[in-house]
Amino acid sequence: MPSGGSTAVHSWHSIHGTLVHILWADSQWMSRFDGWPQPATPIKQSDDFIEGFAELCAARDQADADISRWAAKVDDGVASTRT
Repeated sequence: MPSGGSTAVHSWHSIHGTLVHILWADSQWMSRFDGWPQPATPIKQSDDFIEGFAELCAARDQADADISRWAAKVDDGVASTRT
């Protein structure tokens, strides 16, 4: 990184932690878009949101299905109001 300016970088420490953080972020956004429960885990600990890989896979599959269901309900009128 260049010297000067913001050098704040957060490492999620592992591929698992990165995948968990992505699911955490999806949950944060979908809590706003579709009323999902907002994760109680703060962002700096979001890589610990889900511990086990099997649990992560199941939660990711469920989130993807729920996101797809939500996206199918979004019509051109709703999408154009967000620009």
